[in-house]
Amino acid sequence: MTPAHFAPFLEVCDIQGGTQPPKSTFIDEPTDGYVRLLQIQDFKTDKKAVFVPDKQTLKKCSKNDIMIARYGASLGKILSGLEGAYNVALVKTIPDLERLDRAYFAHFLRANAFQSFILNLGGRAAQAGFNKADLERIKIPLPPLEEQKRIAGILDQADALRRLRTRALDRLNTLGQAIFHEMFGDPTHNFSLATLGEVCDVRDGTHDSPKYVETGYPLLTSKNFSTGVLSFDGAKSISEEDYFKINKRSKVDLGDIVMPMIGTIGSPVVIEEEAAFAIKNVALIKFVEGSPKASFIQTLLSGVYLERIVKTQGRGGTQKFVSLGDLRKLQFPLPPKEQQEAFEGLISEIKKQKSKLCNLVTTQETLFASLQHRAFRGEL
Repeated sequence: MTPAHFAPFLEVCDIQGGTQPPKSTFIDEPTDGYVRLLQIQDFKTDKKAVFVPDKQTLKKCSKNDIMIARYGASLGKILSGLEGAYNVALVKTIPDLERLDRAYFAHFLRANAFQSFILNLGGRAAQAGFNKADLERIKIPLPPLEEQKRIAGILDQADALRRLRTRALDRLNTLGQAIFHEMFGDPTHNFSLATLGEVCDVRDGTHDSPKYVETGYPLLTSKNFSTGVLSFDGAKSISEEDYFKINKRSKVDLGDIVMPMIGTIGSPVVIEEEAAFAIKNVALIKFVEGSPKASFIQTLLSGVYLERIVKTQGRGGTQKFVSLGDLRKLQFPLPPKEQQEAFEGLISEIKKQKSKLCNLVTTQETLFASLQHRAFRGEL
Protein backbone atom coordinates (compact mmCIF):
# COMPACT_ATOMS: atom_id res chain seq x y z
CA MET A 1 0.00 0.00 0.00
CA THR A 2 1.51 3.35 -1.03
CA PRO A 3 1.35 6.53 1.10
CA ALA A 4 -1.43 7.75 -1.22
CA HIS A 5 -3.60 4.93 0.11
CA PHE A 6 -3.44 6.27 3.67
CA ALA A 7 -5.81 8.92 5.01
CA PRO A 8 -5.58 10.97 8.22
CA PHE A 9 -7.93 9.51 10.84
CA LEU A 10 -10.00 12.66 11.28
CA GLU A 11 -10.35 13.09 7.52
CA VAL A 12 -12.44 9.91 7.29
CA CYS A 13 -13.84 9.63 10.82
CA ASP A 14 -15.08 12.10 13.40
CA ILE A 15 -15.56 11.25 17.08
CA GLN A 16 -18.13 12.46 19.59
CA GLY A 17 -17.64 12.41 23.35
CA GLY A 18 -20.38 11.43 25.78
CA THR A 19 -22.27 13.25 28.52
CA GLN A 20 -22.38 12.66 32.26
CA PRO A 21 -25.80 13.22 33.87
CA PRO A 22 -25.76 13.57 37.67
CA LYS A 23 -26.04 10.28 39.58
CA SER A 24 -29.00 11.70 41.46
CA THR A 25 -31.04 11.25 38.25
CA PHE A 26 -30.17 7.54 37.80
CA ILE A 27 -32.89 4.88 38.11
CA ASP A 28 -32.55 1.08 37.82
CA GLU A 29 -35.59 0.22 35.69
CA PRO A 30 -36.64 1.28 32.16
CA THR A 31 -39.35 3.95 32.43
CA ASP A 32 -41.21 6.18 29.98
CA GLY A 33 -39.27 9.39 29.43
CA TYR A 34 -35.95 7.73 30.38
CA VAL A 35 -33.14 6.33 28.25
CA ARG A 36 -30.42 3.86 29.11
CA LEU A 37 -27.09 5.48 29.99
CA LEU A 38 -24.35 3.28 28.59
CA GLN A 39 -21.14 2.82 30.55
CA ILE A 40 -18.13 0.63 29.70
CA GLN A 41 -19.27 -2.10 32.10
CA ASP A 42 -22.62 -2.40 30.29
CA PHE A 43 -20.93 -4.03 27.31
CA LYS A 44 -20.02 -6.94 29.62
CA THR A 45 -23.18 -7.31 31.70
CA ASP A 46 -26.71 -5.95 31.97
CA LYS A 47 -26.76 -6.37 35.75
CA LYS A 48 -25.89 -2.73 36.48
CA ALA A 49 -27.97 -0.97 33.83
CA VAL A 50 -29.04 2.58 34.70
CA PHE A 51 -31.51 4.95 33.05
CA VAL A 52 -31.60 8.75 32.97
CA PRO A 53 -34.14 11.38 31.89
CA ASP A 54 -34.17 11.56 28.08
CA LYS A 55 -32.93 15.04 27.12
CA GLN A 56 -31.71 16.65 23.91
CA THR A 57 -28.35 17.40 25.53
CA LEU A 58 -27.53 13.69 25.80
CA LYS A 59 -25.20 12.11 23.26
CA LYS A 60 -26.64 8.87 21.86
CA CYS A 61 -25.51 5.84 19.87
CA SER A 62 -27.14 3.00 17.93
CA LYS A 63 -26.31 -0.72 18.06
CA ASN A 64 -24.23 -0.37 14.89
CA ASP A 65 -22.05 2.46 16.16
CA ILE A 66 -18.45 1.65 17.02
CA MET A 67 -17.53 2.99 20.45
CA ILE A 68 -14.07 3.42 21.98
CA ALA A 69 -13.39 3.29 25.72
CA ARG A 70 -11.71 6.59 26.53
CA TYR A 71 -10.43 6.19 30.10
CA GLY A 72 -9.20 3.78 32.74
CA ALA A 73 -8.34 0.08 32.63
CA SER A 74 -10.49 -0.44 29.51
CA LEU A 75 -8.76 2.35 27.56
CA GLY A 76 -8.90 1.61 23.82
CA LYS A 77 -11.42 -1.21 24.07
CA ILE A 78 -13.66 -1.33 21.00
CA LEU A 79 -17.35 -1.81 21.83
CA SER A 80 -20.66 -2.05 19.95
CA GLY A 81 -24.08 -3.68 20.02
CA LEU A 82 -25.96 -1.43 22.48
CA GLU A 83 -28.08 1.67 21.97
CA GLY A 84 -28.87 4.60 24.23
CA ALA A 85 -27.10 7.61 25.67
CA TYR A 86 -23.44 7.13 26.59
CA ASN A 87 -21.25 8.63 29.28
CA VAL A 88 -17.94 10.50 29.16
CA ALA A 89 -15.86 7.31 29.42
CA LEU A 90 -16.93 6.46 25.86
CA VAL A 91 -16.56 8.13 22.48
CA LYS A 92 -18.64 7.38 19.39
CA THR A 93 -16.89 7.06 16.06
CA ILE A 94 -18.62 8.65 13.05
CA PRO A 95 -16.91 7.19 9.97
CA ASP A 96 -17.46 8.53 6.46
CA LEU A 97 -19.15 5.40 5.09
CA GLU A 98 -18.62 6.54 1.51
CA ARG A 99 -14.89 6.10 2.05
CA LEU A 100 -14.61 3.74 5.03
CA ASP A 101 -16.31 0.35 5.45
CA ARG A 102 -17.63 -0.04 9.00
CA ALA A 103 -16.43 -3.65 9.49
CA TYR A 104 -12.99 -2.85 8.04
CA PHE A 105 -12.75 0.17 10.34
CA ALA A 106 -13.67 -1.92 13.40
CA HIS A 107 -10.86 -4.36 12.60
CA PHE A 108 -8.43 -1.47 12.17
CA LEU A 109 -9.37 -0.11 15.61
CA ARG A 110 -8.84 -3.53 17.23
CA ALA A 111 -5.52 -4.16 15.50
CA ASN A 112 -2.24 -3.81 17.33
CA ALA A 113 -1.11 -0.59 15.59
CA PHE A 114 -4.08 1.47 16.78
CA GLN A 115 -4.25 -0.19 20.20
CA SER A 116 -0.55 0.36 20.87
CA PHE A 117 -0.87 4.01 19.86
CA ILE A 118 -3.79 4.62 22.24
CA LEU A 119 -2.22 2.75 25.15
CA ASN A 120 1.11 4.52 24.84
CA LEU A 121 0.13 8.13 24.29
CA GLY A 122 3.17 9.90 25.64
CA GLY A 123 3.33 7.50 28.58
CA ARG A 124 0.39 9.26 30.20
CA ALA A 125 -1.75 7.46 32.78
CA ALA A 126 -4.69 5.43 31.46
CA GLN A 127 -7.02 7.64 33.49
CA ALA A 128 -5.95 10.61 31.37
CA GLY A 129 -7.36 8.87 28.30
CA PHE A 130 -7.12 10.34 24.81
CA ASN A 131 -8.67 13.30 23.03
CA LYS A 132 -9.58 14.23 19.47
CA ALA A 133 -6.29 16.01 18.84
CA ASP A 134 -4.37 12.80 19.59
CA LEU A 135 -6.08 11.08 16.67
CA GLU A 136 -4.66 13.62 14.21
CA ARG A 137 -1.41 11.66 14.40
CA ILE A 138 -2.97 8.44 13.06
CA LYS A 139 -3.32 7.46 9.42
CA ILE A 140 -5.75 4.78 8.25
CA PRO A 141 -4.88 2.43 5.35
CA LEU A 142 -7.59 3.22 2.81
CA PRO A 143 -7.89 0.92 -0.21
CA PRO A 144 -11.08 1.08 -2.34
CA LEU A 145 -14.33 0.22 -0.53
CA GLU A 146 -14.71 -3.17 -2.25
CA GLU A 147 -11.19 -4.09 -1.19
CA GLN A 148 -11.94 -2.97 2.38
CA LYS A 149 -15.00 -5.26 2.40
CA ARG A 150 -12.93 -8.18 1.09
CA ILE A 151 -10.30 -7.66 3.81
CA ALA A 152 -13.00 -7.34 6.49
CA GLY A 153 -14.55 -10.62 5.29
CA ILE A 154 -11.23 -12.47 5.65
CA LEU A 155 -10.65 -11.03 9.12
CA ASP A 156 -14.25 -11.81 10.15
CA GLN A 157 -13.75 -15.49 9.29
CA ALA A 158 -10.43 -15.69 11.12
CA ASP A 159 -11.91 -13.91 14.13
CA ALA A 160 -14.90 -16.29 14.19
CA LEU A 161 -12.55 -19.30 14.33
CA ARG A 162 -10.53 -17.66 17.10
CA ARG A 163 -13.68 -16.97 19.12
CA LEU A 164 -14.95 -20.55 18.66
CA ARG A 165 -11.79 -21.94 20.23
CA THR A 166 -11.92 -19.39 23.04
CA ARG A 167 -15.54 -20.35 23.78
CA ALA A 168 -14.58 -24.03 23.74
CA LEU A 169 -11.93 -23.24 26.36
CA ASP A 170 -14.52 -21.37 28.44
CA ARG A 171 -16.78 -24.44 28.34
CA LEU A 172 -13.92 -26.68 29.46
CA ASN A 173 -13.31 -24.30 32.37
CA THR A 174 -16.86 -24.91 33.62
CA LEU A 175 -16.92 -28.66 32.92
CA GLY A 176 -15.21 -29.55 36.20
CA GLN A 177 -17.98 -27.85 38.19
CA ALA A 178 -20.65 -29.64 36.15
CA ILE A 179 -19.04 -33.04 36.80
CA PHE A 180 -18.61 -32.19 40.49
CA HIS A 181 -22.30 -31.33 40.81
CA GLU A 182 -23.33 -34.45 38.88
CA MET A 183 -21.21 -36.77 41.04
CA PHE A 184 -21.56 -35.16 44.46
CA GLY A 185 -24.35 -32.56 44.39
CA ASP A 186 -27.37 -34.83 44.83
CA PRO A 187 -28.44 -34.75 48.52
CA THR A 188 -29.86 -38.28 48.20
CA HIS A 189 -26.29 -39.63 48.08
CA ASN A 190 -26.20 -39.21 51.87
CA PHE A 191 -22.45 -38.59 52.00
CA SER A 192 -20.99 -37.89 55.44
CA LEU A 193 -20.39 -34.21 56.20
CA ALA A 194 -16.99 -32.71 57.00
CA THR A 195 -15.52 -29.28 57.50
CA LEU A 196 -12.44 -28.08 55.66
CA GLY A 197 -10.59 -27.61 58.94
CA GLU A 198 -11.26 -31.23 59.93
CA VAL A 199 -9.79 -32.79 56.80
CA CYS A 200 -7.07 -30.30 55.82
CA ASP A 201 -4.50 -28.03 57.46
CA VAL A 202 -5.94 -24.58 56.73
CA ARG A 203 -3.67 -21.56 57.26
CA ASP A 204 -3.09 -18.18 55.69
CA GLY A 205 -0.22 -15.90 54.78
CA THR A 206 0.89 -12.72 56.47
CA HIS A 207 -1.49 -9.83 57.06
CA ASP A 208 1.37 -7.41 57.65
CA SER A 209 2.97 -5.21 55.01
CA PRO A 210 6.68 -6.04 54.89
CA LYS A 211 9.08 -3.56 53.37
CA TYR A 212 9.45 -4.04 49.63
CA VAL A 213 12.90 -4.36 48.09
CA GLU A 214 14.27 -4.07 44.55
CA THR A 215 15.39 -7.70 44.36
CA GLY A 216 14.20 -10.51 46.58
CA TYR A 217 11.42 -13.07 46.97
CA PRO A 218 7.97 -12.50 45.41
CA LEU A 219 5.10 -11.70 47.80
CA LEU A 220 1.86 -12.82 46.14
CA THR A 221 -1.54 -11.30 46.94
CA SER A 222 -5.05 -11.64 45.50
CA LYS A 223 -3.93 -9.52 42.53
CA ASN A 224 -1.77 -12.43 41.37
CA PHE A 225 -4.73 -14.81 40.93
CA SER A 226 -6.91 -14.99 37.84
CA THR A 227 -9.41 -17.76 36.98
CA GLY A 228 -7.44 -20.51 38.65
CA VAL A 229 -4.03 -19.34 37.46
CA LEU A 230 -1.20 -17.93 39.56
CA SER A 231 0.83 -15.12 37.98
CA PHE A 232 4.01 -13.50 39.23
CA ASP A 233 3.47 -10.46 37.01
CA GLY A 234 3.54 -7.28 39.07
CA ALA A 235 4.43 -9.09 42.30
CA LYS A 236 6.39 -7.01 44.83
CA SER A 237 9.63 -8.41 46.27
CA ILE A 238 10.53 -8.82 49.93
CA SER A 239 13.83 -9.45 51.71
CA GLU A 240 15.14 -12.92 52.53
CA GLU A 241 14.60 -12.18 56.23
CA ASP A 242 10.90 -11.35 55.73
CA TYR A 243 10.49 -14.30 53.36
CA PHE A 244 11.68 -16.80 55.97
CA LYS A 245 9.74 -15.03 58.73
CA ILE A 246 6.45 -15.33 56.81
CA ASN A 247 7.19 -18.90 55.75
CA LYS A 248 7.72 -20.12 59.30
CA ARG A 249 3.96 -20.65 59.46
CA SER A 250 2.80 -20.38 55.87
CA LYS A 251 5.37 -21.94 53.54
CA VAL A 252 3.80 -22.93 50.23
CA ASP A 253 4.80 -26.44 49.12
CA LEU A 254 4.19 -28.62 46.10
CA GLY A 255 0.60 -29.93 46.10
CA ASP A 256 -0.80 -27.19 48.37
CA ILE A 257 -3.76 -25.04 47.40
CA VAL A 258 -3.55 -21.25 47.63
CA MET A 259 -6.58 -18.97 47.31
CA PRO A 260 -7.28 -15.23 47.75
CA MET A 261 -9.21 -14.22 50.87
CA ILE A 262 -9.68 -10.54 49.99
CA GLY A 263 -11.25 -8.91 46.94
CA THR A 264 -11.45 -11.61 44.29
CA ILE A 265 -12.27 -14.43 46.70
CA GLY A 266 -11.88 -17.91 45.27
CA SER A 267 -9.83 -18.83 42.18
CA PRO A 268 -8.02 -21.62 44.08
CA VAL A 269 -4.75 -22.83 42.56
CA VAL A 270 -3.03 -26.18 43.12
CA ILE A 271 0.75 -25.68 43.30
CA GLU A 272 2.19 -28.00 40.65
CA GLU A 273 5.72 -26.61 40.41
CA GLU A 274 8.30 -25.78 43.08
CA ALA A 275 8.60 -22.02 43.54
CA ALA A 276 9.99 -19.80 46.28
CA PHE A 277 7.44 -17.14 47.20
CA ALA A 278 5.48 -15.87 50.20
CA ILE A 279 1.78 -15.01 50.46
CA LYS A 280 -0.23 -12.14 51.93
CA ASN A 281 -4.00 -12.27 52.64
CA VAL A 282 -4.06 -15.62 50.86
CA ALA A 283 -5.41 -18.90 52.24
CA LEU A 284 -3.05 -21.89 52.31
CA ILE A 285 -4.54 -25.39 52.35
CA LYS A 286 -2.21 -28.28 53.08
CA PHE A 287 -3.08 -31.94 52.76
CA VAL A 288 -2.46 -34.47 55.51
CA GLU A 289 -3.04 -38.21 55.76
CA GLY A 290 -6.71 -38.89 55.05
CA SER A 291 -7.30 -35.53 53.34
CA PRO A 292 -9.57 -35.45 50.28
CA LYS A 293 -7.96 -35.26 46.84
CA ALA A 294 -6.60 -31.83 45.89
CA SER A 295 -8.72 -31.76 42.72
CA PHE A 296 -11.84 -32.34 44.84
CA ILE A 297 -11.02 -29.49 47.24
CA GLN A 298 -9.99 -27.13 44.42
CA THR A 299 -13.30 -27.69 42.61
CA LEU A 300 -15.22 -27.41 45.88
CA LEU A 301 -13.65 -24.00 46.53
CA SER A 302 -14.45 -22.85 42.98
CA GLY A 303 -18.20 -23.34 43.32
CA VAL A 304 -21.34 -22.82 45.34
CA TYR A 305 -19.95 -23.89 48.71
CA LEU A 306 -17.49 -21.01 48.83
CA GLU A 307 -20.04 -18.64 47.24
CA ARG A 308 -22.36 -19.44 50.14
CA ILE A 309 -19.70 -18.34 52.64
CA VAL A 310 -19.04 -15.12 50.73
CA LYS A 311 -22.77 -14.29 50.69
CA THR A 312 -23.51 -15.20 54.31
CA GLN A 313 -20.20 -14.55 56.07
CA GLY A 314 -18.30 -12.32 53.65
CA ARG A 315 -17.17 -9.17 55.38
CA GLY A 316 -16.03 -5.80 54.17
CA GLY A 317 -17.66 -3.10 52.09
CA THR A 318 -16.67 -2.76 48.46
CA GLN A 319 -13.77 -5.16 49.06
CA LYS A 320 -15.07 -8.47 50.37
CA PHE A 321 -13.05 -10.90 52.47
CA VAL A 322 -13.51 -14.20 54.27
CA SER A 323 -11.76 -15.13 57.48
CA LEU A 324 -9.61 -18.16 58.22
CA GLY A 325 -12.28 -19.30 60.68
CA ASP A 326 -14.95 -19.17 57.97
CA LEU A 327 -12.85 -21.38 55.71
CA ARG A 328 -12.10 -23.88 58.45
CA LYS A 329 -15.83 -24.16 59.24
CA LEU A 330 -16.81 -24.64 55.58
CA GLN A 331 -19.01 -27.76 55.60
CA PHE A 332 -19.45 -30.05 52.61
CA PRO A 333 -20.42 -33.65 51.72
CA LEU A 334 -17.36 -35.94 51.70
CA PRO A 335 -17.70 -38.82 49.21
CA PRO A 336 -15.77 -42.09 49.56
CA LYS A 337 -12.14 -42.15 48.42
CA GLU A 338 -12.97 -44.30 45.36
CA GLN A 339 -15.36 -41.65 44.02
CA GLN A 340 -12.85 -38.89 44.70
CA GLU A 341 -10.26 -40.84 42.69
CA ALA A 342 -12.73 -41.28 39.83
CA PHE A 343 -13.38 -37.53 39.89
CA GLU A 344 -9.64 -36.83 39.96
CA GLY A 345 -9.19 -38.95 36.83
CA LEU A 346 -11.84 -36.95 34.98
CA ILE A 347 -10.32 -33.64 36.09
CA SER A 348 -6.88 -34.82 34.98
CA GLU A 349 -8.26 -35.55 31.50
CA ILE A 350 -9.92 -32.12 31.38
CA LYS A 351 -6.58 -30.49 32.27
CA LYS A 352 -4.89 -32.30 29.38
CA GLN A 353 -7.56 -31.12 26.96
CA LYS A 354 -7.35 -27.56 28.35
CA SER A 355 -3.59 -27.54 27.88
CA LYS A 356 -3.95 -28.59 24.23
CA LEU A 357 -6.71 -26.06 23.62
CA CYS A 358 -4.76 -23.26 25.37
CA ASN A 359 -1.88 -23.89 22.97
CA LEU A 360 -4.28 -23.78 20.02
CA VAL A 361 -5.85 -20.54 21.29
CA THR A 362 -2.41 -18.95 21.75
CA THR A 363 -1.41 -20.01 18.23
CA GLN A 364 -4.70 -18.71 16.84
CA GLU A 365 -4.23 -15.34 18.60
CA THR A 366 -0.73 -15.03 17.13
CA LEU A 367 -1.93 -15.94 13.64
CA PHE A 368 -4.84 -13.51 13.87
CA ALA A 369 -2.55 -10.67 14.98
CA SER A 370 -0.24 -11.48 12.05
CA LEU A 371 -3.21 -11.49 9.68
CA GLN A 372 -4.34 -8.09 10.98
CA HIS A 373 -0.84 -6.71 10.54
CA ARG A 374 -0.66 -7.95 6.95
CA ALA A 375 -4.19 -6.70 6.21
CA PHE A 376 -3.35 -3.11 7.07
CA ARG A 377 -0.07 -3.25 5.14
CA GLY A 378 -1.89 -4.21 1.94
CA GLU A 379 -0.52 -7.78 1.94
CA LEU A 380 -3.78 -9.77 1.89
